[in-house]
Amino acid sequence: MPGALSGVLLLLLLLLLLSLASCSAVPAPEVEGARVHSRQVALVLGGRKLSDDFPDDGQSVLGLEFATGTGKPIGVELGVQGGATDEGDNASDGTVVLEAYGGVRKTFGTGSVRPVLGVGLAAIHAGVRTDLGASDDHDSSLAGYAHVGVGFMLSESISLGLDARGLFGSDLEILGADFDADYEQLTLVLAIGI
Repeated sequence: MPGALSGVLLLLLLLLLLSLASCSAVPAPEVEGARVHSRQVALVLGGRKLSDDFPDDGQSVLGLEFATGTGKPIGVELGVQGGATDEGDNASDGTVVLEAYGGVRKTFGTGSVRPVLGVGLAAIHAGVRTDLGASDDHDSSLAGYAHVGVGFMLSESISLGLDARGLFGSDLEILGADFDADYEQLTLVLAIGI
């Protein structure tokens, strides 16, 4: 894992542990008319580091997620994400990795700090454009994912948080070579309770 990303992941895990401790120590704030939203829609924005054998190893990420289960023993998450580069670094002219996923999640606590853990299955589709447009190719694969994050409530229905995610087990054949699109990803998550 790259040094900077490892440091961020360790910091996020520390924040998760501290926020888990605060969930049990501090009761949820009493706000007139406030309620715990059991469903949310979230905008995801950040970056990812793909495995070293993929034609480009860094991408910007944008996604949309629907999740249930805040305040429940377990919830569900469904989403789509896309990562892309405009200019590649290993003889490619850019890459795109699209992902649709679904899994289970646990949101801890109902207070102002809400740690989240999730795991599931993703269907990915990756494409590569080569230099000078000589050849384009793409492939699809199933993969597993896991993530850990923490959300900070800005109001009774809006939260902003960080999420660290890993994708593993993908298997692609692009331009006659075997690749995987496994990644480590760090994103900001803006969620709205519905």
